[in-house]
Amino acid sequence: MSKYGIPDPIKEYTDEHEFWGKNIGDAEVTIEEIEYQGEEKISFQLSISLI
Repeated sequence: MSKYGIPDPIKEYTDEHEFWGKNIGDAEVTIEEIEYQGEEKISFQLSISLI
């Protein structure tokens, strides 16, 4: 993960910030927590968009 600058542990970072994002080459990478019923954080979502 550190190769791309993804914080470790990602959970602590997303607890403090809403999401983590970075441009890597021609792609924008975003990681955010997914909540269930507006409260319980159940997983992370990784999104890759071409820019």
